[in-house]
Amino acid sequence: MATPGLVGAVARPTPARPLRPARHDDVRRLAEAVAEAWRSTPYRSRPDIPLSIVASLALIPSKDCPDEIARTIAGSCDTHLLRGLREVWVHHWVQRPELAPAFGPLMAWLAEDGPDAEDLARSVRKVVDVCVRYGLLEMTGSSDAYRRSQVDVLSWTLTELRSPGARRLLGEFHTPPSVTQLIASMTADGLPPAGERFLEPSGGSGGLFRALAQRIRELGGDPADYGWVLVDIDALAAAAAAVNAIVWDLGRRVVIACGDMLADPEVAQRALEAHRELRAERDTLLFGVATFEGVRGAGELVDRVTADLAARAQVRRR
Repeated sequence: MATPGLVGAVARPTPARPLRPARHDDVRRLAEAVAEAWRSTPYRSRPDIPLSIVASLALIPSKDCPDEIARTIAGSCDTHLLRGLREVWVHHWVQRPELAPAFGPLMAWLAEDGPDAEDLARSVRKVVDVCVRYGLLEMTGSSDAYRRSQVDVLSWTLTELRSPGARRLLGEFHTPPSVTQLIASMTADGLPPAGERFLEPSGGSGGLFRALAQRIRELGGDPADYGWVLVDIDALAAAAAAVNAIVWDLGRRVVIACGDMLADPEVAQRALEAHRELRAERDTLLFGVATFEGVRGAGELVDRVTADLAARAQVRRR
């Protein structure tokens, strides 16, 4: 049976202590701790799994109540916690189907079958406990989008999970926040006209978009009034950008694509054109699952969505 905890854990309002502002040094320490914990598990060669764990926890709508979520996590057995992470992903697939192909690589491992399910669940618990201990739920759990957008947790995490050789091969390095803030202030010396679209052809996890969205908010605007198009050649970086688009509340006019714009200039346009089709696929699947009842139906939805996105991720890797 699925745990009802993670997405709905704060359905009942709970008095919350004030959340302190997230700091980049705190995020760096969190990322280092996640990487260290993961390297002590049998799955150390799979950076997609801990990145997915961090991403799914960042996506929990904790509504300024990180302690409530932490108690739910602590009270869940390892297998129910794993199931809860899957339900977080499906919740956001229902809400944002156009981003699902991008964050699919972070869901693929949840559909894999193997003899070591208990070992995997224990390994997941290690990372979850580190995330809670180092304050991830506070960093990403504010109801205020400006507070949630102060840091890029996933960029730091992905950088720490990559080996130095892999980072050099991919040309993948965390861009310092001071640099992205400088670029954002130069890009938007005044509030851009509503409806303008911003393009990042090698955007990583979206650090420049984060800084630009914050700059727009500081100028009295709303990032949802703009278009955001990001492409990156690395599937995990693009997946992190898709998650960040939700966490940072960039709005509905977001296109995230995995590809090489130098070799394939139309990759972003194809992703944009696929939005309507992806919403239709979601509606069809939800209609089919609606014939099931209660937990059985919810479980069927989780299984079918994770399997479908895992298959798409496998095709992309080929």
